[in-house]
Amino acid sequence: MLALVDLTPNPPDTSFEHNHTSLKSTDITPSLDQEGEPTRNGERGEREFHRPAGDEDDSAEETVVLVHGLWLGSWVMGLMGKRLRRCGFQSAFFSYPSMSSSLSENASLLARFTAGIISSRLHFIGHSLGGLLILQMLDEFPQPRLGRVILAGSPYTACSVGRKLSRRGPGRYILGRSMLQWLDRLDEAAATRNPPYELGVIAGCRSVGAGRLITRLPGPNDGVVTVEETRVPNARDEIVLNVGHSEMLVSTELVRQACTFLRHGHFLHMQEQGQRERRF
Repeated sequence: MLALVDLTPNPPDTSFEHNHTSLKSTDITPSLDQEGEPTRNGERGEREFHRPAGDEDDSAEETVVLVHGLWLGSWVMGLMGKRLRRCGFQSAFFSYPSMSSSLSENASLLARFTAGIISSRLHFIGHSLGGLLILQMLDEFPQPRLGRVILAGSPYTACSVGRKLSRRGPGRYILGRSMLQWLDRLDEAAATRNPPYELGVIAGCRSVGAGRLITRLPGPNDGVVTVEETRVPNARDEIVLNVGHSEMLVSTELVRQACTFLRHGHFLHMQEQGQRERRF
């Protein structure tokens, strides 16, 4: 489930409704500043590419679209985007109203967002709910320039914390419409997944997160989502890192693994890493 309960030190992003309105009312192209940060341009909320110094042709570069989790905004993916640039990737940051809009509605917004990106190939990395949104978008709006896809801490096959919260009205409000839609179709999604693209799954086994206060999380978990819940049938590769759910957003090891998968289609499974990572 998502960056739902273990990111309580950060207040919920209050710009969701504004972003949603802007995305509906204007043509969308991705926005990057010189450091790879998400930016806004003008009152209408239009977005644009800023070409890094020395780059003559952005269209030849590969771009990674970064999608945040529940309650948050694109700003939480900023550090990951900077590190991906060091691997040679452009970064585009997508923000969406995770609480007020359904997963399908946000999938449509993501498809419009990606349509405006000038790049030869598009990869995707989604954290928590962001990974589920990417899958929904690819199901509804196949991407002709699609590269590889990475899910980080996304509760694909089950969601213990989400199920517990969804049983009561206040909990359903906390989850928001996007996550509730995924929970409603969870069994169907888990049974039918056979992605026509290369999908990598990253899970965490450092149990740090308030999800443990909501329900008992069996087996290895990242404090919000269990390792078992992240498994996707027919995924190209899977790996477990010694990070908590929110720690994925700032983990240098996660970015190293992500860059390897985006370039080569597999993660780095090395014995000398010891407890820092474990294969499924």
